[in-house]
Amino acid sequence: MIELAIPSILSLVLDNVYHIKISEMNKDAALCWKIVTDKRNDVLSGYGQRVARVQISSVSSDPLQVSSLSKELRYFLRNIQGSFDGVTINSISEKETIPDYSGDPDVHRKIIDFNFHYGEQP
Repeated sequence: MIELAIPSILSLVLDNVYHIKISEMNKDAALCWKIVTDKRNDVLSGYGQRVARVQISSVSSDPLQVSSLSKELRYFLRNIQGSFDGVTINSISEKETIPDYSGDPDVHRKIIDFNFHYGEQP
């Protein structure tokens, strides 16, 4: 269910949100996300707390816009809690920033890993 909550959360920061790959048609700044890992605590009900490591990329043709969007994303996710699409977000913590080695001079991106601490609602 975290797959439904992530785009809902990210769309509060920016309207252009994509899973794994950005549309070829998109020319504006965008956020792109993918789940790297999703681990659950061992509980009998299966509804215990989980931690998903999510990689989120800020992408734009303007390097200043990418930097600004990344800062906004960091601040926003640090303060988010609540229910989104059947998932209760307890906290989101930043793990690391990964350098972009795509080699495309017209596309700038910042890749940040976040840990989403959440529980699924029964």
